Amino acid sequence: MLVNIDFIHPTELKKEDFSDKLKYFPTFISDEFPWEEIVRIYDKYIFPKKISDGIYDAWNLDEGYFELYCRNFRIKKFGNHSVGSADSKEQILFNIRDIVNNSGNYVLLLCYVNKNQKVKEDFIKWEDCPNYIGNHKKTSEYLKDEDSLTELVFYKIFELDPFTN
Repeated sequence: MLVNIDFIHPTELKKEDFSDKLKYFPTFISDEFPWEEIVRIYDKYIFPKKISDGIYDAWNLDEGYFELYCRNFRIKKFGNHSVGSADSKEQILFNIRDIVNNSGNYVLLLCYVNKNQKVKEDFIKWEDCPNYIGNHKKTSEYLKDEDSLTELVFYKIFELDPFTN
């Protein structure tokens, strides 16, 4: 079952508790930024946005990122986790239906990447797209060269354990 997550909102954070979290931020954010600017950037670009129950648009699919900002669940060690890429959210939901219909608690994190978006000073290559389940027929090495493709959706699904402080 997909479950809703109680993420820590940036306005709840104190600057002194925040410096260790900057490693999960884009490289353009520095702890030398004014605190108000860090909160604004976090809220606008990084804070996971709920798409629907148990599904979030997330800037980063890293487990550490998730664990830092989630209050009510922790990622289950040795749980049923999956990672991949697709053309759409609907393809992903169809593909993971057996996972999310069992008795565990799950969250689905999605990261939308436009084919023209630069990542790490290089363009995204197909080899950087894990477990691609989409319908597009690969014709080029780089996504930017694919005429009929505009974006990919990277996903990660985590099995969760309830967590309380």
